[in-house]
Amino acid sequence: MENGTSDEVLSRLAEAVGSITPAHPIRVAVDGPPAAGKTTLADELVNDGEISLTVYHLTSTCRIGSVVDPQLKVMGIAGLRVADASVMPNVVSGNTNAATIMIGEKAAEMIALEHGVSLTEFVGSGA
Repeated sequence: MENGTSDEVLSRLAEAVGSITPAHPIRVAVDGPPAAGKTTLADELVNDGEISLTVYHLTSTCRIGSVVDPQLKVMGIAGLRVADASVMPNVVSGNTNAATIMIGEKAAEMIALEHGVSLTEFVGSGA
């Protein structure tokens, strides 16, 4: 694929959305299984370096200290918090699930404290 304008790349990427998972059960039921060796638009975009994919869970896109403050409030936008894996300053070495759950629980505690609410009123004492 030749390098073009951002609009051209975005247009081609939009076309590729449907071909990224060619073996999805619904697609197989409608179109049949993908043909062996057939190149999809998604393949073409990846091979040409227009997009990249990862097998890792995405994290650290709204890092604490650069996008959000320690209370998970987005800097410069009142009333908005981020409470997911994107606030991790660094990628954890294991699966992100447990760490993300803890981030959510800590965010709930901070929000409750800020509003004078005890979470034990809703979830029990934990004993």
